[in-house]
Amino acid sequence: MRQILFFLLCLCAASILPAQTYTGKVTDEKNQPLPYANVVLLSLPDSAFVTGTVSDESGAFALKTNRDNLLLRISSIGYATLYN
Repeated sequence: MRQILFFLLCLCAASILPAQTYTGKVTDEKNQPLPYANVVLLSLPDSAFVTGTVSDESGAFALKTNRDNLLLRISSIGYATLYN
């Protein structure tokens, strides 16, 4: 009984934390998907790494975090790095 109560308490605490999911699609100047681009979330003001991923074959990506005040950096070989 005690373990079940602890599990339910942890579940409730985890649901309180607001998680955000950042999704998008990386494309080139011709609107073609850009696969395997590095997509990174950085914290402001120090630009410390928060989380990152690589876009899939269709250029799509998804990043999940519970932090605010972030900077998105997208980079790929042969292209200029984009900050947003």
